[in-house]
Amino acid sequence: MKKQTEINSVGVYLRKLRKSCKLTIKEAAENAKISSSFLSQIETGVRGTPRHQVLMDLSYAYGVNLQEFLEDIYNLASDVKIFPDMSAPNVEFIVKGYKSLSEKNKESFSKYLRFLMSEEN
Repeated sequence: MKKQTEINSVGVYLRKLRKSCKLTIKEAAENAKISSSFLSQIETGVRGTPRHQVLMDLSYAYGVNLQEFLEDIYNLASDVKIFPDMSAPNVEFIVKGYKSLSEKNKESFSKYLRFLMSEEN
């Protein structure tokens, strides 16, 4: 179980990042394809650190570097398991590949990742 300070740290980080992008919760949630209530719960610590796909979507919605964003989240929440068995070069490879995709293929890739993640649960 996460310590309350870790949950709040991730939430505070996400709120500050959203505000630095001058986005409302509603705008950020729409961009990340999540509900505004879910994002609010993450930011306030009601919910713990979100799953990898949500973090990827938030990174894209905020227009920030995915690898740096995930590293920041890792540093704030010690029990986050985004890519637990992958080294940084592998994550970098995936991020570079994702960035080079067309918007249509990015959507297909995201759907495929969601499918794979649902198979894991």
